[in-house]
Amino acid sequence: MANPIFNAKINLTNAVQIDIEMLEWELTFNVTDADGVFSGLTTAVDDALLIDTSGYDSGTLTRYRITSIVSQGVSEVVANVVMDDNNTVIPDLNFALGIDGAIMRPTPTKGLSILPSPSTQILPDRFAVYPRNADNFQRLDEGSGGGATGPTGSIQVSDGSGGLTGSSFFTSDGEQVLIHQAAETTVADEGSYGFALSQEGDLSLTIGTDDDNVYIQSWSNKSLIFNHFANPIEFRAEVSLADNKITNLADPVNPQDAATRGWVLENLAPGLTWTKYTLSYTDFQTAATSNSITLTSLAAGEVVEKVLVKHTEAFDGDFSLYELSVGISGDLEKYSSSFDVTQAVSSATKQISTSVDVENLDESTLLLITAVSTGANLNTATAGAVSVYVQTSLLPD
Repeated sequence: MANPIFNAKINLTNAVQIDIEMLEWELTFNVTDADGVFSGLTTAVDDALLIDTSGYDSGTLTRYRITSIVSQGVSEVVANVVMDDNNTVIPDLNFALGIDGAIMRPTPTKGLSILPSPSTQILPDRFAVYPRNADNFQRLDEGSGGGATGPTGSIQVSDGSGGLTGSSFFTSDGEQVLIHQAAETTVADEGSYGFALSQEGDLSLTIGTDDDNVYIQSWSNKSLIFNHFANPIEFRAEVSLADNKITNLADPVNPQDAATRGWVLENLAPGLTWTKYTLSYTDFQTAATSNSITLTSLAAGEVVEKVLVKHTEAFDGDFSLYELSVGISGDLEKYSSSFDVTQAVSSATKQISTSVDVENLDESTLLLITAVSTGANLNTATAGAVSVYVQTSLLPD
């Protein structure tokens, strides 16, 4: 013996229009099951309502789909619904107040109607005849293209169902399906998109438009993936990333392939390197106010590209000023002018110079760092540390 599928009688007590196309409503209705099996608490999203709309459009019943439950009790339910039918006239549901209708749970694949028993639920026979004819014509008949023609709240197709938002309807001329969006899309408002795709109640994808743009938006923290199976994608116009980055880019192969910053630094400038030198106040101590020491030896043909001086501990002692510079014998500030290392340390306190030169093509040259103190000798220093970064390259043979 089969278990009964949800179906019952409803009586509409209030109807509030939500969108200007009159496709979406907030309805209040009472649920009554003459068999005593179901109640208003059984009602769920995607259940179908059959509403007697003959008071507005003679001889019609209209099917609506529940899109969300506002509140529900044993007898009374408040729900948002969207029209799910092939009406050419959009009914005003205020003309259906106080009139009996039916509620049912459609089949999950094709959305076929679960027919109420007119005699048991005390409903007119047409509440059984109407949904059976509608199923045969617009949900099963292959010649119909698998969907209704005219305004509707959802597109029913042969292998499942896709959805339109309540602000839209579609028409079919046998060759294409047109989605008509009632108003402009507001990007952050998911309900303003013309087309919406959901999975188990979670909104996944929307497509919408305004006077200037077309929007394709994913939702529910889902990534928007194009061609997962590696079919090519072609853009036939310029592409703007709106100040966003490209990430996870493969290494280039062909001449016109894009390359990452890391690949360029590693492959296109193999001789361009940074070297870090760490020194402290003890390296400069002498009974004088100036001292030059060797930072490194530049090879023949080695080019100094940049020098960055960054102290990590302020220099302290009896002096009033302590400065460091980088250069060569005869020009002690050639690559970095005097930099005050007694000032407070911060992430932004540094000096970078971009004086570029090659000292000698045939012989090596000493790169010097010079300390100069004011008011006391360098050997009165009691604290201080500095990092010097030197970027160099080599001329080709």
